[in-house]
Amino acid sequence: MLLMCTFRSTDVRGVFIYAGKVLYKERNNELSRRIWGTTEQGNPWELMFFFEKLFDINIQLDPIRKYSDYSKNWILQGFTRLKESALQRIIEDYGNFENFLELKKSIKSSFEGDDDITEIKGFMNYLTKKGYFFNTDIVENFLLSLKVKPFVILTGNSGTGKTKIAQLFAQYLEQINEKDIKRYIDSEVTVGKSAESGGWAFKRDDFFEIFPQVKKYEGSFPIEVNNQKSKGRLVLTPRLFFDSKDTDIKNMLNSLAQKESTKRIPLKIEIPKSSSTISKYYSLIPVGANWTENRHIVGFHNVITNKYQKTAALEVIILANEVSNQPHFLILDEMNLSHVERYFADFLSAMESNEKIPLHDCDEIDGIPNQIPIPQNLSVIGTVNVDETTYMFSPKVLDRANTIEFNTHPAKEYMSGETSNWNPNGDILYLENILSDLNVRNWDINQLKNELNTIKVSKNTLLWDVLSDEINKFQECLRKAGFDFGFRIVNEVLRFMYVSWKYENKKNPWNNWERYFDSQIKQKMLPKIHGSQRSIGELFKEMINLCINEKNEKEPRNIENIITIAKYKTSALKIQEMDKILYEQRYVSFTR
Repeated sequence: MLLMCTFRSTDVRGVFIYAGKVLYKERNNELSRRIWGTTEQGNPWELMFFFEKLFDINIQLDPIRKYSDYSKNWILQGFTRLKESALQRIIEDYGNFENFLELKKSIKSSFEGDDDITEIKGFMNYLTKKGYFFNTDIVENFLLSLKVKPFVILTGNSGTGKTKIAQLFAQYLEQINEKDIKRYIDSEVTVGKSAESGGWAFKRDDFFEIFPQVKKYEGSFPIEVNNQKSKGRLVLTPRLFFDSKDTDIKNMLNSLAQKESTKRIPLKIEIPKSSSTISKYYSLIPVGANWTENRHIVGFHNVITNKYQKTAALEVIILANEVSNQPHFLILDEMNLSHVERYFADFLSAMESNEKIPLHDCDEIDGIPNQIPIPQNLSVIGTVNVDETTYMFSPKVLDRANTIEFNTHPAKEYMSGETSNWNPNGDILYLENILSDLNVRNWDINQLKNELNTIKVSKNTLLWDVLSDEINKFQECLRKAGFDFGFRIVNEVLRFMYVSWKYENKKNPWNNWERYFDSQIKQKMLPKIHGSQRSIGELFKEMINLCINEKNEKEPRNIENIITIAKYKTSALKIQEMDKILYEQRYVSFTR
């Protein structure tokens, strides 16, 4: 039995570091405790492996995946067993396992990048390197929100980094993916008459795996043959010709053809970095004040020219459909400069219903289908600047998003280089991989209960019971003021709690749950609140009592040191701020 070993950290993401043959294994609780100690839950790593031989390999994921039958979404973690059947296939192709390792190591060395992304340990440090400072909770909330719903609204004063955090996260993932991207076509061809023809046609799927965007040029087109109009279908067939001056290859192919012309042999094509298929996986689009329909997002059919007028947003949607294993981002800057419900209604509906967005009435125009789905790997991030030129969001929009508020960073700390320490609460790789656990987005209440019902917050108290009570209290409170919420928000709050618990390594009991529920109060419930002192004058007093640990008779704006008595700290501070604005200006909303 062979085990491939990998460290699961950002500096060696997607790389096997060691390999060795297992001499034997045993389960020894006492010895493992003495050597490694225990987990936070007091459990030892009692299963121990002993290797007959251990050596460095430093091999990328893809060569191993080919033989191990793992999926494209496979994430390396700890020890990985290479099955005997996979080992046998490697030996058949390479003679022995050592030859395979040496070849893959040499391929790996040619892919090593020339940028410094490997020196950056995670997204937060990437932000700091770029000169942007955010506290841990903001970054965690942003990434956790993207995991449970591909629509996030970032609000706050101009210049607080809302657009930049979205843009830099997209760029960070692009650079990470650029480091890990497969830079070779690994295929098979038949010897046949290749020595005479000078090359081969090889598998289309192998080619399109590396160049997925090229496939979009296939399709049906009007054609004209000798002045005769008709229709034709374009099919791309990749062909490769070897260097005609290379007599060694020609002699080898001639020799193989004489023995067995039908023999299939491996073909590997190395792709230079300059030919990388990485496209820009995001688009930053300034929203215009004149946006009144969806043509500004998905384009339109120009009936005069009979062409389809594409947009940058449509290009990202198309690319996201083609490259489904990578995250893509549509960043709508100053999203509320126009009425969101007018230009974004079709998009919101498609995200919620999984139905396709209609584009035109023809079968196909310029390679653009008549309708297009919104893939799960596409996230929409809208930024909101608060001033007198912008519009408020309707409940329809707010219900479908997590709204995250960005506060201004103290100028003295920013100028002196003082930043808050990056103290993540859990598994950073899980946090940054926003496409992991995509199925959670579709869990209904029964599935959520099945997953959350075993988690405790104390020795005798279940998280599910506590959340049921807390959500119900806030629902009842908001209902009195006309800001009731339904199934969608309940489900999305619970989904957020699940991924947060998993991010914190599935602790049980989970003592830090209040920090994440606090973020959901602020991101999913408080943004709905707006109105005059006459209509919502008593609401904040009731809500503040749900956020603090003691009975209070004061108005929220008059409570001193509220942070010390609050169990939901950020929500309590926001309620206090909104109550103060309501008292002074007689009207308040979450963003004003």
